[in-house]
Amino acid sequence: ELKQLIRVTEESLERAIAQCHPNKRLGDVGWAVQEIAEQYHLPTITMVQSGGAFLPDIAGIFPDKRIMTNIIRQSAKGIPQIASVHGPSTAGGAYIPALCDENIIVKNQGAMFLGGPQLTFAATGEQVDVE
Repeated sequence: ELKQLIRVTEESLERAIAQCHPNKRLGDVGWAVQEIAEQYHLPTITMVQSGGAFLPDIAGIFPDKRIMTNIIRQSAKGIPQIASVHGPSTAGGAYIPALCDENIIVKNQGAMFLGGPQLTFAATGEQVDVE
């Protein structure tokens, strides 16, 4: 069983690396990893840190919402979806951990919100911190 897991892990890494081509979007790598995880019923761990995106570019980042759809579908199949939040994750970056089954949030670093302290200040004039 361990040899099978090692083989699957090696195959997963090879397929993910093969997707890392300068002309590919990062989402393509995520999709490849998710396909393998679903095929072998393996948990997916997503490392998250995102300051959000420039709104006119959002369609290119989540072109068909496949990454989020896969998280939901695989979770429904009982395949654990885990997010590790390493830093501030704003807007779209907050959706992925919100959809996962479990979150690991790095103390004093990780945070998730749709609008952070600067947006809150711009909208209301109120000073708030990440917490």
